[in-house]
Amino acid sequence: MSNDEILAKLKEKLAEAIGTDREKVIGSDIRAFENWIKDGQKDDCPVNLGIHGIYPQGITDMPVEPATPIKNVIEKRPDELPKPLVAEPVKTEIVIPIAEEFAVSSKGERPADNINMDDVASEEANRNQEILRLELEKVRKYIEKQEWREAVALAGIVETRASRTVKDHAHELFSQAQTGLNKALEEALAQGNSARAANDTSTARKSYQAVLNLEPSNSDARLALKELDGLVQEQVSGKQIGNMRAGLRERRDIRRLGEAVYDAEALDQESKLPDELQGILKDARIFYDQTRSQMGEETTQMRFGDVTATAQAVDTFQARVAKGEKYIFDATTNTEKPSFELLREAQTLLQQASEDTAQYEINIADKDKFLRPRYVYQRLRKALEQPFYEQEKRKLEEKLAEIDRFVQAQEQAENLHEKALQESDQVRKLALLLQARNIFGALTGLDEQVVQMRPVAISVMQTGMNDFLRKAETSLRSQEYADARSASVEAERQASAWPEAQKPEEIVKLVAETQAMRQLIDDTENAWKEYLQLAKDVRQKVVDQNQRATGLDLFKQVSEDERFKGFPDLRTLRSEIDQYKGVGEQLNDALSARSIGEWSRVFEIADKVLKAGTAGQLAPRFQELYADSVTELNISRAQGLLQDDEIPEANNILSATLNKEKERGGEREANLRTRLSDELERIQQAIQSTRSFMQPLYDEACKVLGLFDNVGFKAYTSPSFALRQSRVGADGQVSSPGLRALINRLKGSSDDDDPTPQELMERAGEILMVELSRKGFAERLNALKLFRYVGYQNQAGEKDWPPHTLSLRTAEARRAARLVADSLRQTELEPLKQKRNAYQGNERELDDEALRQMAGQAAGLREASLLETEDERALGRWVEVQWETRLAISEEKRANWSGAVDIWRRLDTHHPACLMLSVVCEMPASNTQVIGLIILFITIIKAKMP
Repeated sequence: MSNDEILAKLKEKLAEAIGTDREKVIGSDIRAFENWIKDGQKDDCPVNLGIHGIYPQGITDMPVEPATPIKNVIEKRPDELPKPLVAEPVKTEIVIPIAEEFAVSSKGERPADNINMDDVASEEANRNQEILRLELEKVRKYIEKQEWREAVALAGIVETRASRTVKDHAHELFSQAQTGLNKALEEALAQGNSARAANDTSTARKSYQAVLNLEPSNSDARLALKELDGLVQEQVSGKQIGNMRAGLRERRDIRRLGEAVYDAEALDQESKLPDELQGILKDARIFYDQTRSQMGEETTQMRFGDVTATAQAVDTFQARVAKGEKYIFDATTNTEKPSFELLREAQTLLQQASEDTAQYEINIADKDKFLRPRYVYQRLRKALEQPFYEQEKRKLEEKLAEIDRFVQAQEQAENLHEKALQESDQVRKLALLLQARNIFGALTGLDEQVVQMRPVAISVMQTGMNDFLRKAETSLRSQEYADARSASVEAERQASAWPEAQKPEEIVKLVAETQAMRQLIDDTENAWKEYLQLAKDVRQKVVDQNQRATGLDLFKQVSEDERFKGFPDLRTLRSEIDQYKGVGEQLNDALSARSIGEWSRVFEIADKVLKAGTAGQLAPRFQELYADSVTELNISRAQGLLQDDEIPEANNILSATLNKEKERGGEREANLRTRLSDELERIQQAIQSTRSFMQPLYDEACKVLGLFDNVGFKAYTSPSFALRQSRVGADGQVSSPGLRALINRLKGSSDDDDPTPQELMERAGEILMVELSRKGFAERLNALKLFRYVGYQNQAGEKDWPPHTLSLRTAEARRAARLVADSLRQTELEPLKQKRNAYQGNERELDDEALRQMAGQAAGLREASLLETEDERALGRWVEVQWETRLAISEEKRANWSGAVDIWRRLDTHHPACLMLSVVCEMPASNTQVIGLIILFITIIKAKMP
């Protein structure tokens, strides 16, 4: 591989590493490699190309003899891997249910979720750092044994390959070893020189040889030995020249070549190297340096490379042995070792690398199979491309078969999850999410969605069951027992659809209520059947003069039976029986009803007798009872209106009642005023506060919506008043022609009766909803706030608003607020739901402006308490959390940490536990999320401190 090819490879690696931690490392190595080429490739290449997956046969374009594999050079073990073999597939059972509906074939490539190269690089880097950490233990042992040459070599290599703390430790050990080496060299040279001066040739020779053992290139020691051997003379002999020439031309014995190079260079320093060897020495030095560099890369990869690199080293060493190369330079010990010895070591390391790497991949697979099975699957397939020994390869293939089942489970869960996102039935959606979680619980965000969906599903089921219970109750009151029973059965059927074995407490309670309703329906229907038979007997007996007394007694028993009191027919029967009673008996019944406050019964008896003209001399008594019952019923009606803050209508009724009592006698009016003093005072206070305080705010809200003079709005907010004002008088005139015209338009036909107050509200409301839909979101929110304040609906006011008081506009403002709230929910909620269904799970596709507008609408609806169901609150929470998260991350990128934390704090205020969920669940947490969570914990702790 040429230098240009190596440089191109490095630049390819740099392009792949952009944005990762490896970018700076590769960029630095590229600059070092280019500078090394510019400087004429002096000394060894400064870049360890092996860490980038580049294994050149030589740094320059110098031809290298082709490697010829040999056979039977060393005895092979049975488990040695001569070439990759195919292992038999192994069936591995794993306890994960896979429904046939979602089963996915294990054949072919797995979709998406491929290996994240940054993750793999990070894992490999951590693993390599651990290997290098273990190598430092060898360095420490070398230092303990004072094997300085080996310690310096190994520590230097570890330092170039390590990072962070491992690199720091390697540097410390390298410095320690280098210091020891320098000191040992100085001491050995000093001993040699001292012994030589004392003519102690033996000691001098040992000392100088010790120097060469520590530093083979040391020219001082080498020259000293030559001089001791008498080889350094004024002129080198022919024999010496021949031996040196042969050594410098040696290409298969790196040790002999090195000795010759060092000897020649020592002579050259003394200017005693013959000219004929000058050119040979230059070529020999180049070959020697290149071969050492190449061998150093091979031995380094043998010790620190992956399985593939170690296998390549084995092949290379086999080729060197086949070529007859006697020694191989080991860069990790800075020594030349016999080729056979190094080959055996490489084969041992290959076997160990095969075992270690396979086990490492299996460990990662076991760790990540529940979280990222696709990643594990692709990683194992990638790993199996390496030349493992057969035993390890079989283990990896077995593990791959196991992971394939996990991938199928994930795919099934994803299909269920996708169906859940499309499902509109919230209970069914929860069922699909739970099914997906049971199959593959590590699906990203699944736990959070289940947590969010459970209360929504509970709320939806509660609503459905309550609707059927109300229907059952309504049908029961209407005595439609079959419909009531059907509704209760449907309520139980809904409860049975809950997707978990243990039903929530809320649903269990409703099931108990449903069962109680079923029992009540049965009991009431049986009582009704019994009543019908008894009522039939009563009716038959009272028409017979001879059995009338028996019939009246039976009626008395029936009317006093608690089981029958709720039946409307009992009132009809009572009215029928009245005709069989004398006027005195009916007067007694009326007086009895009066004594217990049953004024409706008093009114019924008195009205019937007076209209029948049968009162006779008792007519004044019945007239008095009639007038008293009308007064009391009006008072009861007015008091009910006052409880609902319907001040104008209550005032109208009480005023008319007091006038009637005044006609009956001034004392009666005075007594009634005293009795109604609290009610009248309340009305008077409301009248006084209306114009001064509440009316201006009410008018402002009407003007914001453009409804200040709208007759439809007046009819909606005060329907009873509108009907009175539009009533046609005896003279054919009406008080409000505008209201009369509106009511005429709202009637189906001119011959139809005027609508009731409730019907008028409903028909006017339909028209107003269309008009309000044309108003802006902010305008309606502002008007809603004003109406609620006037209506005293727990709405905080602005600083310049007067204190809230009861007024004539209180009830009207409440109806107006309900109308505006319905308008906002109708026009704003459905579009938000559609956006959520379209983008949930793909939130990144929402552009900032659209998400900002959605978040503003969601916040407005939340602040106005218009998110009424748990599903709607979850909708608003989803929108606001997405937007606030995007804002916080944006602030974090700008390094505005306090601003980001403020956003998380605000989010936790509006949506408690959302910050917690985003950190605890699979969602990735940003730095500020963690900071925000810490601040939240501190806040909670401070709140609990005394």
